[in-house]
Amino acid sequence: MGNESLKQVLELVRQRGERLRALEDALAALERGHGTRHARKRLVDGLRAQLDESHAERARSLLALERLRERVAELEERLRDADALVARLREHLARERSRREELERQHASQRNADQAEIRALGSQLGQAAARERDLRRELEEKARIELGLRRRLTASEQRLA
Repeated sequence: MGNESLKQVLELVRQRGERLRALEDALAALERGHGTRHARKRLVDGLRAQLDESHAERARSLLALERLRERVAELEERLRDADALVARLREHLARERSRREELERQHASQRNADQAEIRALGSQLGQAAARERDLRRELEEKARIELGLRRRLTASEQRLA
């Protein structure tokens, strides 16, 4: 779930960036005053529709990001559970070590496997958290660009009116 969701969010962010660049180009053409009034009106209407789609895409991106955060929370819970399990195993081994050396070796092997899983989960958690921060920054930047484009579009619409 985590990697696929991350890929989906990355794709949404990439697509959104492309749309924003296209909107910037179209808005620049509109501001230069190219074309007839009717053509500019159509362009404004098209830009408005694209901005609305961009807003919907942003909402979908935020939803996907929220799903990733939920997955991170699940991984954190699993990590806490695994830590508690390792702690219980260590207590048990300390009580039983003097009586059962062979049992201790078997548990040590299991403990190593658990610790490897914990490290792997910890690494995934760290990567997911870093990626979440990067995606959040990128989404915030795109939102600022979108806001600027909306302002420019509104100004252009007012000049056309």
